[in-house]
Amino acid sequence: MKNKISVTKIKKGLSALHVNYGSFCIISKINDLTVEIHIHYISWIRDDIETVLNFLRENYGIEERLNNNYLITER
Repeated sequence: MKNKISVTKIKKGLSALHVNYGSFCIISKINDLTVEIHIHYISWIRDDIETVLNFLRENYGIEERLNNNYLITER
C-alpha cells in the first residue's frame, strides 16, 4: 500500500529551495495518494523551474502528463 502524500510537505520542501514557485506552480491534491502540479513555463525563470523539477524527481514519484502537468506520489 502506498503512503499518503502531503501537499504541505511538498510546499515546505519547495519553500526551502528559495525559489518563488508560487508564481509558476499550481499545486492541487487529487486524492490521498496523488498531487497534481501544473507548471506555467516562463523562459526568464527557467532555472527556478528546473530546480523545482529536480527537487520533485529526487524526492517523489513523478509522472509527466500533457500540458506541463505532473502527477506526484510518495515513493
